[in-house]
Amino acid sequence: MSDLTVNAATRTALLALQNAADARLDAARRLESGKRVERVGDDPAAFFQARALSNRIADIDETGRRIGQALSAVETGLVGIEAAEELAQQLRGLALSAQDASADRLPTITQQFDILRNQLDALAADVSYGGVSLLDDPAGTVSVEVGDISGATADITGQAASASALGIGTAAGTYNGFASSADIAAAVSAVDVLRGAASRLGSGVALLNIRETFSSDLSATLQGGVDDLVLADLDEEAARLVSARTRDQLGTFSLGVAAESETAIQQLLGIGS
Repeated sequence: MSDLTVNAATRTALLALQNAADARLDAARRLESGKRVERVGDDPAAFFQARALSNRIADIDETGRRIGQALSAVETGLVGIEAAEELAQQLRGLALSAQDASADRLPTITQQFDILRNQLDALAADVSYGGVSLLDDPAGTVSVEVGDISGATADITGQAASASALGIGTAAGTYNGFASSADIAAAVSAVDVLRGAASRLGSGVALLNIRETFSSDLSATLQGGVDDLVLADLDEEAARLVSARTRDQLGTFSLGVAAESETAIQQLLGIGS
């Protein structure tokens, strides 16, 4: 069997049809996916640049997740230290109230002081997040990597808030039942140690908040770069699809004209009759 031969006009029309079909399918795929670059062949440079940016975004997001966990741990410690400060203020008030208390009232104040003092120990033991306790004795430290490239870390050390760690003795023993002004002054001085501890942990919260926001903003900015590289212009792709369909119709028409011309020539030459 001899090979099928076609004239130049038919070959040109067939090639135009094939090109139009490819363009139509390509535009339709981009419109469906919303992406201009999905495969290496679409645009090698853009594909690999977008992949590198996407990998960086994944690293930043993981860093942000770890910062978020560290932030929760420090915020837990901050809540605990604020509660401990409130207990300390109550202890201070009890100690000061002993100055003007009658002798028969002092045992009650002493007992209340020691009961409240024990609550400091319980509070310090209960304030824990993810196995890290920033108020126990010894106080834990939250250490987290905050830079995906620099490898920078943030270290926030807690404040031991148990009564023994703070040096707050018992009213009945250490402060002699508030028997003298010196005993009362010693108790007040001890409970004042917690003042300012919340501000130190608050500084750690502020730092981690800044870093968490930075990571989120940087991730969003890099994602915008990825989108610029790979996302399709839907208006442009819609226009390409319409253009491809028009060329498809013109190619079909041209193929018909070419076939009719070839048939007419064959009839004129008496070929195939």
